[in-house]
Amino acid sequence: MKNTKRMLKQAAAGLLAAAMLMTGCSKALSGQGGDPQTKEGDKKTESSADSKEGQAQIDTSKEVELIMYLVGSEPARYGEVLEIFNEKLKADINATLTVKWLSWGDYLTKYPLVLSSGEPIDLIYSANWIDFYQHAANGAFMPLNDLLPIYCPKSFSGYPKEEAFPQTSIDGQVYAYGSTYPTYSAYGAYVRGDLLEKYGMEPVKTLDDYGDYLKTVAKEDPDLVPMQIVATKGSQLDDVYLSMDGMYPLSGNNGSFYFVDPKDPQGKVYCKTDWEKMPEFLEKMKEWSDAGCWSKSALSNQDKSLFAAGKAASRLGNYDQYVGDYINAPERNIQFVNFTKNIERLSFTQDAMSVPISAKNPERALMMLDLILTDPSYYDLLAYGIEGETYWFDENNFVEALDPKNFPLESGTSGFRTPENNHYKAGSPAAIIEDVNRMKEESVPDKYRAFVMDTSNVKNEYAAVQNVISQYYNPLKLGYTNDYKTDFENLKEQLRLAGNDKVIEEFQRQIDEFNKSNP
Repeated sequence: MKNTKRMLKQAAAGLLAAAMLMTGCSKALSGQGGDPQTKEGDKKTESSADSKEGQAQIDTSKEVELIMYLVGSEPARYGEVLEIFNEKLKADINATLTVKWLSWGDYLTKYPLVLSSGEPIDLIYSANWIDFYQHAANGAFMPLNDLLPIYCPKSFSGYPKEEAFPQTSIDGQVYAYGSTYPTYSAYGAYVRGDLLEKYGMEPVKTLDDYGDYLKTVAKEDPDLVPMQIVATKGSQLDDVYLSMDGMYPLSGNNGSFYFVDPKDPQGKVYCKTDWEKMPEFLEKMKEWSDAGCWSKSALSNQDKSLFAAGKAASRLGNYDQYVGDYINAPERNIQFVNFTKNIERLSFTQDAMSVPISAKNPERALMMLDLILTDPSYYDLLAYGIEGETYWFDENNFVEALDPKNFPLESGTSGFRTPENNHYKAGSPAAIIEDVNRMKEESVPDKYRAFVMDTSNVKNEYAAVQNVISQYYNPLKLGYTNDYKTDFENLKEQLRLAGNDKVIEEFQRQIDEFNKSNP
């Protein structure tokens, strides 16, 4: 009884501290994550994580329903799987789970609406590519510093805090529990080996090789779209061009208009139009566009399935996406061509889980997350479904889908993958283990992964710049121009009028401050 009371008091103290931190923390971004562990916080972490009995002694006498939002499409048999999951969850922590989905088609617009609606949500997928830092700074998420050691004791004990916390925190407060499954910044083109063989071409190794491949497709197979481009992302060939030089996007993701060279000790901030190779790039894109390397209506295309459906001969993407496309169409012998010069481990906010401020049961939600992260029987249900019906493990411990139409593997699970519970998929490229090990060995550290780009001081100018990019730059980088030199000069003038100089000055200030703290 004394132990029970002690643990309840500990839990209450942790919640009170978390609430005080949550209401008292500044919403302004500092330009870096900072260290969320104060000396006092260290003591709390040690005391609350002293024993694995802590979670077992937390009062779970009241049954609760947990609400979790994921990004993706709900598998047809997900409800069936969730019934089994909830039987286990109720027995272990007296809770049941309801999962709601934000589809790939509208997640960008619906995600902020869901967070601002006030709807009680206990867990939600979060990531830097869906504006994690902006949402956290605006008070959308609860700080997790004091909650994690109490309610996620098993996963938290081995969590890489020193590396992850600076990337998942703002002003010392942790707002995301990042996936520990490593993903890498290798990014490039997917090309079809069957087409290379058909055309009598050598494997694609360079960007110019890739251009030759696209031109050949346009000439030899007019019914195929040479390169899939989706309006929401554009071609992203400009990101490829910059990454070939080792430049780092300030936002941490493709699509950023602002960059810094990690090799530059001064940390000078560039926008894409100031980069010395931009005229060379625009000339190349004009040539490729005129050769029919992509559709003239690419900026309005919303179909993300052209390559997967065999209607396009190529697309750009990362290695994980490539594996999925390879498995789905082995007869096409899809090949991945990495164009990234410096391969890095992506941020812990690439895939993560957060607790919205509207959560009714944050403690129980984190207890459930701890089970998913550390107990394969929980993770396997959400990721793979029912063993023997929707999946099985082969002799290599690779996972094979038995009912992919009704339960595609790993739908929505990227926020809570770990190296321990993840399985490679059957039918993956033969060299997948070799490829992943090579990326791990070749990956280089980049301190800028912990940099948080803050637009709050220049929000009007930044918004105006985004409008200029959409109106003038996106068509230009796809070669939709009669005179790229004149249009490039006009673009730079429009950016100047929009306040781009002020935006660069602000980002330079932030980088300078970051570099002082991270020499």
